[in-house]
Amino acid sequence: MKYISKLFVLLSVIFISTFCIAGTISPDRSDSKYTEYANKYDCVFKIITKKKNKITSSSSCVAINNKWLLTAAHIFENKKDHDTFVIINNRQYLVSKVFIHNKFDSDKIGYNDIALCLLVENITIPIKYPKLYDNENEKNKIADIIGWGVTGSFNKGASFDDSKIRCGTNRISGIEKHLLMCDTSRSDESSPLEFLISHGDSGGGLFIDNKLAGINSLVFSKDGKPDSSWTDESGHTRISLFIDWINNTISKN
Repeated sequence: MKYISKLFVLLSVIFISTFCIAGTISPDRSDSKYTEYANKYDCVFKIITKKKNKITSSSSCVAINNKWLLTAAHIFENKKDHDTFVIINNRQYLVSKVFIHNKFDSDKIGYNDIALCLLVENITIPIKYPKLYDNENEKNKIADIIGWGVTGSFNKGASFDDSKIRCGTNRISGIEKHLLMCDTSRSDESSPLEFLISHGDSGGGLFIDNKLAGINSLVFSKDGKPDSSWTDESGHTRISLFIDWINNTISKN
């Protein structure tokens, strides 16, 4: 059975997918390895929305230059009257405008979950901004995945938030709709620092060969509990399909 058929079965029979609002780790690995590995990427930050100075959501984003950020579109749902900030070195940078892909629809899971954020002022600290992955050969590649938020192990699922950024690895197991798919593996085919996104990782990055290849989007669950435990799968918006949209949006604004 091809991967695309398998996933349609999962969606129609099981049913639960959730957008990811850091991630779960292998019980065989030390958590410190994940927090240390996150130092490899200095371009991934926490992004928050506020209403009347009260935080209404906390997710992740990736800076692609000193003025523009990529993140997930779904984190802005029902937040038209909210302010958005990116936290960099404990300083809050105000987002002046959010550009959500015009075909994003939260009812059509797996499609167009991508947004660009324009900052009011430039990021002033030195950052190694990633290039965008423009090849469509992602399947079976080992990727680095990074974000902020809830963590835990594959055994118990995501269970607590310690406000730390984590980065791990996973193999691109398939491609479904606009998503690069990852899952958890107990076999010899698992990646070196197995990791699955969870609540708080939305908008964070998936990197292949140090290039930004995906934006963390959602988790599919077989057991009705999308807690990023064993058998769950994650979906990451495929950057290679959106290169023109990203470049055109930036050039026009």
